[in-house]
Amino acid sequence: MGVVVLVGVALGGHHLRRRENATALLERASRLLRAPIEEVGEIERLQGPLAAQLIEEAERLHPSTQSRLLRHAARGLELMQQRDYLAAEGELMAGHQLAPQDVDLRVMLSAVWLASNNIVEATQQLAALQDMAPDHPRVLMLTADLALENGAPDQALAIVERAIADHPKAAVLLNRRGLIHERLGAFDRALNDFTLAAATDVHMAEAHLNRGRVLRDDGEFRLAEQAFSQALERNATDSNAWMGRGLCRLQQGQMPEAELDLIRARDLAPGTRDPLVALSDFYAASGDTSQAIELLRASLLIDDKHAVAWLKLGNSLMRVRELRDAAASYRKAASINDTLSAAHNGLGAALSLLGDHDGARAQLARAAELDRGDPNPLLNLARLNERLGDRRAAEEAWRAALDRDPNAPVPLFVKRSAGT
Repeated sequence: MGVVVLVGVALGGHHLRRRENATALLERASRLLRAPIEEVGEIERLQGPLAAQLIEEAERLHPSTQSRLLRHAARGLELMQQRDYLAAEGELMAGHQLAPQDVDLRVMLSAVWLASNNIVEATQQLAALQDMAPDHPRVLMLTADLALENGAPDQALAIVERAIADHPKAAVLLNRRGLIHERLGAFDRALNDFTLAAATDVHMAEAHLNRGRVLRDDGEFRLAEQAFSQALERNATDSNAWMGRGLCRLQQGQMPEAELDLIRARDLAPGTRDPLVALSDFYAASGDTSQAIELLRASLLIDDKHAVAWLKLGNSLMRVRELRDAAASYRKAASINDTLSAAHNGLGAALSLLGDHDGARAQLARAAELDRGDPNPLLNLARLNERLGDRRAAEEAWRAALDRDPNAPVPLFVKRSAGT
């Protein structure tokens, strides 16, 4: 009888230790899945795979409702990282059924719906979360993302400011504010936010990437190149950082380095549009127009709604005097974005050379109207009138071009008569 009691006590102690070990593993997994926003910003960067390993080990020791819940959360995050949003939603919904009031799980669901452009579900879930946890930083961050998606950057800014007030060291929130300031056209503030985010989290590649992008758009190519290099030091597989640095090097005439960067960007993001367009810029600048045309056509097979790619294709086709194809490319660009002045200007130039003078005048007038600082449509109109023998109309167009740009390439007699 004493032996039986001892065996029972031993077995009870064994089961208790297994349960305690399982609990400890689940606590570690939970900390990974619910890491503070200051430690892990973007939801998809939470350590789902590592948490899943800990949960699997815990379930071998002692399966429970809590382990099932965490397993669904970890698996959902892992699938989200793999961009399998439908499967991620399925896992997270299974977890949601086990714990309907779990805020963090519902936040993960909202992130999946936003990433998969399921705006209706995301809107409903975030509205509920704002009642349940109005100060939750990730609820606020995703609500700001939704406002930005809905074209309300002012509203998004106010929401992010609320989150930053309570979490001033959260680099992801500072970076978000920079993106919103950029959308609002406050580029100096955006640059300051990206710089602050990069200083707050020294490992944050995205902040350096965004800083480089703003600097490049401002023509600060050397500083932008440095920012993209800093992004690559933190994430050497970021295609956008390679592309950004390559374009900066292209602008600075560093041709061999630019080519290597842009090829690397293309290879890291196969099947995507932007690296192909960027690499076409390099070959166009290098004089390899046929290669530029090939890359642009490949990019348009991926996305035929990209107006700028059609515009650049038209420019390259003009260089090799494929005028009809160039005109068709410009028309396509203008049909996608009718406010793209350069597309109307290019089409006007192509039609002029094809002999469609009325069509050319209409397109050049449209281009001149859309961009009142660009002298090129007026220069093309002047050349057209000169070829047609209308000297008076040509001079008027040249003078109008000169008014827009004192350095415009107009005939010398026009500059003299204008006193320049």
